[in-house]
Amino acid sequence: MRTFPQCLPCLMDQAVRNLQRLPESVHEPFLRRCLQFLAGADYRLSPPQLARTVFDLMEEYTGERDPYQEEKAFSNRFVSSMEEELRQLIMHSHDPFVTALKLAITGNIIDLGVNRDFSHHDLAEEIRRAIELPLSPEAIERLRQAVDHAQRILYLADNCGEIVFDKLFLEQLPEERITLAVRGEPVLNDVTPRDLAHLSLPPGLRLIDNGTNYPGTVLQFCSPEFLECWQQADLIIAKGQGNFETLEGENKHIFFLLKAKCTVVARFLGCNLGEPVIHEQVPE
Repeated sequence: MRTFPQCLPCLMDQAVRNLQRLPESVHEPFLRRCLQFLAGADYRLSPPQLARTVFDLMEEYTGERDPYQEEKAFSNRFVSSMEEELRQLIMHSHDPFVTALKLAITGNIIDLGVNRDFSHHDLAEEIRRAIELPLSPEAIERLRQAVDHAQRILYLADNCGEIVFDKLFLEQLPEERITLAVRGEPVLNDVTPRDLAHLSLPPGLRLIDNGTNYPGTVLQFCSPEFLECWQQADLIIAKGQGNFETLEGENKHIFFLLKAKCTVVARFLGCNLGEPVIHEQVPE
């Protein structure tokens, strides 16, 4: 998905919100460089591709490779503290697959790039409402059937905290057929291999990273290992808006699971702002 004019204020807002991490003496030069970059950027690229440069500038000025490390660790701890309760909720529900799916989409609220007003109190409220999520029954069944028939499933994770919900959903899937992919390097609160150190994933699945620090999946820069898994997979499950923005239009069978967090994506998907979405992309 290309960058639209409405994306530019959001990209600059991310820069402004990060000023608190910088000494006041460099606020102006940092913002000027962000503005200069966006003024000359190629808007045929996806928003996450432009966002990465903004975050690279942030790293240059702070010297911090992983500025969201504390927030990421807290998100994982917070959701992990509810993990067994959520697992019991899933196990005792009428349809564990659907309940785990709804919780996985609910977890997509944890996004420090787009969802600037997120708080963990919001997440607790969202969990209470998760079972009533208005998801299309037809889309749910298409996903269920695709999972049943797929031989190799590539699951693209998104954020810390959210990954605990993903773990619960993955427990409902045939783990021996699944490869879980995370980001290769830190960006925002996106999950990396390091962030999984204290999480016990389903033992049968394979874990890889994509080799990049884009807040999405930009195939031309992904590692050979990731690209091999991408080519071999007959089903992709992609979490979050960044993965949708970077993979929309790719000629693969993809189910995007996300909440539409901005008006551009909501309009693109034909849904309401904040609405949970299962969007199927079928190859030609």
